[in-house]
Amino acid sequence: LLQTNACSPIATNGLKGDIWDNFTSSSYKQLSTVGELTVHHPVSGDEKPFQPLGNGRGYTRPTSLISLWSSAPFLLNNSVGHLEYYDLPKDTHNQSDYETVATDTNNGEQADTLNSATGQKDYQDKGYAGNNNEYYKYPEIYRKAYGGLDPYSPSVASRMAVFNDSINKMLNPDQRRTDTQTHNPVPGYIYRTTAASCIKVPVGYSPIPGAQKLGWLLNWIAPWAFEENGDMKIGPFPEGMPVNLLMNTKIIPDHDEDFGMDHLLKIASLGIDFIGVAKELGGTCTPEELVTPGVKAHAKSVFYNSDLVDSLLGLSKCPDYVVNRGHYFGADLSKEEKESLIAYLKTF
Repeated sequence: LLQTNACSPIATNGLKGDIWDNFTSSSYKQLSTVGELTVHHPVSGDEKPFQPLGNGRGYTRPTSLISLWSSAPFLLNNSVGHLEYYDLPKDTHNQSDYETVATDTNNGEQADTLNSATGQKDYQDKGYAGNNNEYYKYPEIYRKAYGGLDPYSPSVASRMAVFNDSINKMLNPDQRRTDTQTHNPVPGYIYRTTAASCIKVPVGYSPIPGAQKLGWLLNWIAPWAFEENGDMKIGPFPEGMPVNLLMNTKIIPDHDEDFGMDHLLKIASLGIDFIGVAKELGGTCTPEELVTPGVKAHAKSVFYNSDLVDSLLGLSKCPDYVVNRGHYFGADLSKEEKESLIAYLKTF
């Protein structure tokens, strides 16, 4: 019905025996299985069917429309509306997030400028105050998109600017961001890494007993996975890798699933593929190595030419990677009807 991303509706925290068991009703846990969903492969973009399990999975609790103007961006994952980090030009990625601004010595607040035409002070909406008279600096592209307003500010003007952007994308799906890295088009975008990156686990958090004392031995056995001090490092994974390939991996079945041989075989297959890819990636995880063109190209080649993607998909808790699709109600309205609806929603 909604066609939105399935990962929140099929979350299992509210199932019987799970952490939020007491926060869901018995009737929720007895809901019938929802219909088959269509999801998309995060590399090829190909459609494939996905059938969620029952016992409450697949249902979304509708929220109130009161003060809708204040709560954009929209959808459960805030994926419709508002410019994101990965929408910005590459040359803004390494800029400092904060800048020092002039302050009023009387009260320590950000200084305002005097408008020569009106004789009134013009408030400089730069962002949120931090330490040492620093303010969060949002890129210039935000100023152009929101008329100089900070989209993270709680001010009415800023919330309304983000609302206008978000609600127009809700009612006009063709304006939503689309993914450009799948072989075939998908109806939205996929959360992806914005740079070559590694998984790093300090030795103090290592699941390996005695890793702190045996770091030198681990490094000798698997230098691609361990530093001499016992820190673990896996990677580098390529820029643009779908984040949820790793984040949604279901190592242990849910309470209402069997931990059978089929699952064990999938775990074993994934382990073999993961170790093989990690070894070939080489653990080149220093900041200098991660920006080297050769390292980045090698990571992309190794990762996408392996069986690891499909092994991870086979154990995915939620193989729905397109985050901003769905909720197409109102898309068929005329331009005038959409404008009237938006004006009405602002009054809630």
